[in-house]
Amino acid sequence: MLLKMPGCLWPLVRTYLGEDQLAGLALACQRLSALCRRPSFWQGFKPPVLGLYRSEDRRILTAFRGACLAARTEISVMCTCDDSEASAALLCDFRVHSLLCSGHEVWGSYPGLASLLSVVACVHKLRIEHVSAEVDVASALRCLQAPAAMSELTLASVAPVADDTLAAVAQFRSLVHLSLDCCGRLTAAGLRHLRALAQLRKLHLESCTLVADDALSFLPALGELRVLALGYEGRAAAGNLRHISLCRKLRQLRISSSGVAYDELLQICEASSLRSLFLVRCLAVPVETIERLRRTKPNISFFVTDEYLGF
Repeated sequence: MLLKMPGCLWPLVRTYLGEDQLAGLALACQRLSALCRRPSFWQGFKPPVLGLYRSEDRRILTAFRGACLAARTEISVMCTCDDSEASAALLCDFRVHSLLCSGHEVWGSYPGLASLLSVVACVHKLRIEHVSAEVDVASALRCLQAPAAMSELTLASVAPVADDTLAAVAQFRSLVHLSLDCCGRLTAAGLRHLRALAQLRKLHLESCTLVADDALSFLPALGELRVLALGYEGRAAAGNLRHISLCRKLRQLRISSSGVAYDELLQICEASSLRSLFLVRCLAVPVETIERLRRTKPNISFFVTDEYLGF
C-alpha cells in the first residue's frame, strides 16, 4: 500500500513520523530507502533536536546526510566534549538552527570545539556551557563560517570569559539575544566590545562580578535593548547601575542581588521606557521601600520574589 502511494504525498506522511520511524522506513526496503534519500522528501523538514552522543541519532544523520544537505535542511543538535570529533565529521557543511556544545557537568575541557564550529555552514543559535579555562573559546567563536547568521548566543559557566572572548562575540552583529551566565569577572574593557551589537534586544549577565565603576557604561549604546537581567553578589560597583536609566527602550529589568539599595532602585527607575522590574532575592530591600517605589513610579510594575524567574 505504501509503495503505491503518489510521490507528492510522501512529504506530508513524513511530518507524522518520528526520528526512529524515519530510520525504520529507510531500512524497510530498497525502494523506501531510495525515497528517503531524495532531497524532495526532506524539503521544509524541521527535525527534532538530535543528540549526537546517542548512537541512534548519529545513524539517522549519517543515513540521510546527503539528502538533508541537498534540501538545505536546518538541524538542531546537542553534542558533548566526548563526541566532538565525531560530531564535526557528521555536521560538516550543515546549516544548524541551534547547537548546544557542553563540557562535563563540572568544568571540563572541550578539545574539539574549534574544529566543530569551523565545519558547520552556519549556526543561528549557539549555547556553550560547562567549559574550563583551558579551552580557547574566543578562537573557537572566530572559526564560525557565517557570523552574520548568529541571532542567539549563550555562554554559560564558561571560565573565564575574558576580554578577547567578548571581542570575538562582537563579530556577531546580528545578535538579538546574548547570555553570559556564571562567567566570572567581567571587566569594563571587555564589556565595551558589546557596543557593536546594535541589534541586541535581550542581555543576561547572571551570577557575574561587575568589577569596575563603569562596567555597564556600554548599555546606553545598545539602542534596541528591551530586556536586561543582572545577577551579582553584594553591591554593584559605585555608579554601575546609573547607566541602566540611560537605556532608551528598556522595558523589563531583572536584578538578583543581596545588596541592591533603595537609592539605586530609584535611579534605575528613571529609565523612561521601563515597565517591569523584577527583584529576585534582594534581601536588603524591605517591603516599605517597594511600596514607596510603587507610589513614586506608578507606571512601573514591581515584582518581588525569592524564586528565579526566567525571561
